[in-house]
Amino acid sequence: MTPFIKLAQDFRVNWNVNDIVGKISDDIKDPNNNLVPYYDPSGAAHWQYYLNVNIAFTRNFYKNFPRECFEVYIKLKELQKEYLKIPTDDELMLEFINHRIVPDRVNIIRNMIDGNVQPHSDATRTVCINIGLQNSNTSKIRVSNSTVESEFYDTPTTDFIMNDGDVFLLSTKNTHSVESVADSLDPRYIITYHLK
Repeated sequence: MTPFIKLAQDFRVNWNVNDIVGKISDDIKDPNNNLVPYYDPSGAAHWQYYLNVNIAFTRNFYKNFPRECFEVYIKLKELQKEYLKIPTDDELMLEFINHRIVPDRVNIIRNMIDGNVQPHSDATRTVCINIGLQNSNTSKIRVSNSTVESEFYDTPTTDFIMNDGDVFLLSTKNTHSVESVADSLDPRYIITYHLK
């Protein structure tokens, strides 16, 4: 399977990331230390930080920002409609064009100041769409053809730098990392949508 495919480069949303991020609570950790998504029972939007790989995902995002999720949903449906017109046998692309897109799978990823995310395979999803939202080009994404984390530095990777507005379809079962390429003190924000 192709480890990633660039789907578009002009995906824009009509909301301000700083306004949204300002309404998201600080990191909340799962009291049981599970890797699965933890949704605070209060229903408040919050970050769930994964210390082992240095990345945070929003939780309860759809519940608090349905309008923003619907906007992303509509744009992803339009993008999917365009790709349905193109014949393909690529396994990763087939995952996208055969998927029923729903708004409650829209989320935001935050990389903190140093920006490095250790090599890993996602534990709770295998295919996602990542959309550059803000400061996207401050990091390089390295994707291995291997799904074995311990082999990451011993196998070739395919690398790319995402810009704001870029849309990438990714096989997150493949081991991947994020490495800073700029000295920025600003967090990097990515819209993410998990297919499976």
